[in-house]
Amino acid sequence: MKYVPPVGATDPNAGYVTGDPATDTEGSPVAAEAIEHPMREIVNAIIALGGTPDQNDLTQLGTLLLAKFSTGVLPLAALPYPTIATADNRLAVTAAAVAGSGGTVSIGAGTRLSLAEEITAGINGRMREWVTPAFTSAALAVSSTYYLRAQITAGVLSLYVTKGADSDALVLPAGLRGTPNASAGGGFDSTALDLLIARVVTGGAGTAPTITTLANSWRLTAQFIGGFDSTANSNGWYPHTLNWARTPKTRGLSSVGDMSSLGFTTDMLQTIGTTRYLVSVYSAGYDSSGYNCYFKPAYVAELAA
Repeated sequence: MKYVPPVGATDPNAGYVTGDPATDTEGSPVAAEAIEHPMREIVNAIIALGGTPDQNDLTQLGTLLLAKFSTGVLPLAALPYPTIATADNRLAVTAAAVAGSGGTVSIGAGTRLSLAEEITAGINGRMREWVTPAFTSAALAVSSTYYLRAQITAGVLSLYVTKGADSDALVLPAGLRGTPNASAGGGFDSTALDLLIARVVTGGAGTAPTITTLANSWRLTAQFIGGFDSTANSNGWYPHTLNWARTPKTRGLSSVGDMSSLGFTTDMLQTIGTTRYLVSVYSAGYDSSGYNCYFKPAYVAELAA
């Protein structure tokens, strides 16, 4: 594409003059090519970069150039999970009571975290470092469950609250991003593009919400060791707290020690009701009849998300 000077200009690099009736300054006449050629150049670039020209999207060229030349751009499915750069991988959240409502939640400025920014919608993105801004929610409704979350909007780390339920955990939204201030569906696990920070449960009007902060790391792991207990009928469920932002899976569960030397032949170990918040291990030891349960075997449980 070449520069198109004003109509009638003898200098091929002549600039344009803005008309001003107040000073009787005549504006430069504009050639049709000066308008048409830049548009065609941009449209051709969008097509060459794999896009489809859309008159309702004025960010296409920049988005496509970022996708092509930015470092670290990956398919959405290949992006790592977000990480909060604190000792326990959690953000400190403060609850406050507000008269006539379920209260508010706040976080302070200055905590570093990683969260992916979408480059081409639904296709790819890149992980970036961000620093939290100070944030305070609007007054929350009473007797409700909210989730404090974060996502990247127009190149900015944006925090928001949304209603939902823990049953949303594995129901990921289309596009891997939640909807701020939605009335439902906000309790899904952290994704590469949307960070689950905390569960917020409100009570009656004028009371402060109850907050459960959740750990975020590209890889979450835990090992729990249950000690041997020879007390009669000490078998049962033994809960272990997690409070993670993603639902874990059991990677290993095994008994420890030689039960035969104690006169017992069988053990039963299983996990049940595993959620983001806790895992319960059932531990029981049986005698040779297979019926009488006398003690709790020692065990090791390993989880990851």
